[in-house]
Amino acid sequence: MSDYKLEFKLKQHTPIIHFQWEQAGATLRATEVKPKLDQFIIENLLKEQNIRFGFYEEQEHKKKKFINSHEAFKRKALNPENEAQKRWISWLVGKGKNEHVALDYKMIVIALSTQKEYVFSSLPASRNKDPERIANIRGNLSAEYISNTQHFADNEFIDKPDLHGSIRKGIMNDAIKVQIVCLKQDLMRNIELYYRSFFVSTNFGTRQSKGFGCFLPRGIKDSEIIESVKSVPSITGIFQKLSKASFKIKLQEINKLYSLLKRGQTYGMYQKSKLWEYACMNQQVRWEKRKIKRHLINYDPDLFAQLKYNHKSTTHRIDDCDKTSDEYQYKYLRALMGLAEQYEFALDLPGNKKIKVSIKDVLKENPATKVYAIDRFKSPIRFVITDSSIYLITHDIPYLLHHRKDDRGCSQARTFRFTIDKMKSNKSFTMEVPDHFDLVDFIEKKAGYGKNLKTVQS
Repeated sequence: MSDYKLEFKLKQHTPIIHFQWEQAGATLRATEVKPKLDQFIIENLLKEQNIRFGFYEEQEHKKKKFINSHEAFKRKALNPENEAQKRWISWLVGKGKNEHVALDYKMIVIALSTQKEYVFSSLPASRNKDPERIANIRGNLSAEYISNTQHFADNEFIDKPDLHGSIRKGIMNDAIKVQIVCLKQDLMRNIELYYRSFFVSTNFGTRQSKGFGCFLPRGIKDSEIIESVKSVPSITGIFQKLSKASFKIKLQEINKLYSLLKRGQTYGMYQKSKLWEYACMNQQVRWEKRKIKRHLINYDPDLFAQLKYNHKSTTHRIDDCDKTSDEYQYKYLRALMGLAEQYEFALDLPGNKKIKVSIKDVLKENPATKVYAIDRFKSPIRFVITDSSIYLITHDIPYLLHHRKDDRGCSQARTFRFTIDKMKSNKSFTMEVPDHFDLVDFIEKKAGYGKNLKTVQS
């Protein structure tokens, strides 16, 4: 290894699902890794220097511009305030003149082993259907089928062999080599400083927060993983569950846990959402699912009566807190674990008909505030899989999820409109996201992964 070249190997622990799976030699892509590594390094440097980013700035003609980490880094590189910041300008491609902000180094990713291929779904295991699914997927796609995961996108194609060409495979290579060439020695030192903590806290491809696309520095020990993750400022919690099961079983365990935490369990034995339980107990908050059903009862009881329910019960279940009170507020709880565009409720009618509930930031409704609106937020929970463990990692819940600030620092609660498609009138209502939620405490009490290792002294 020279002063200008860094080379290391990665072990792939779970398949990566991405749009280029069908290309020969497809593997982890430098075009995905480098921008994420750039952002990881930039954000850590900004935080070390206490430089603000992630806010809106007013431009000419009252236009708004979101100042992300790249823009903040570029501005400070062009107008440095200390010796450390003066070096940044030489690290940027184009010396800060390019509109696209990128660090000036080259990366190559090379697969070193034979590729294996998989097809994933979130469909539950089925004694009747799985043998045919497995045979068709093996015959049409030469891939192994794995159900009960947090990958939903291809469910509609699984039982339609003529549409199997639309399925994105997960690809797996045991060994990966990464080569980085950088002519700036001070930048190279930062790459060497951060790349290990970057890989242990970052997954790649589709559904990356749910354990897919996990690549770790080869030979890294659990103790090193924990210490590396502890060094990342945006990470608030590290939880570890020891498991030597296959990655297939681990992905299915993650699916079961995440579903139970966020929305509860409906297949098999019914279990209430852990998020719902926690909010009821700790914050006296009811959630959006009950609000949707209460809205249907109040304004369209006939449609409510058509909702599908467990036939062992005589009525449709409407969860409520054990000690109901008028002081309990309704909040959009599930947004705390990832913002969705819609929810669906099955109807007890032929043809698998459903009610769709769309969710939209109210700020979109006004041209003057549309720039502040958000469509999606990734989950603040991320799973990392190793040979010996499953790690659950928690990140800060962004302030922008529940509030927005204008240029003058004035803060306003963010509101989401829920619209029920099959209602004839009074189709919508609004809710806010809780602005005080202790995600680490929630995981400690409800996930069964033990204590937060970030607070444990080495």
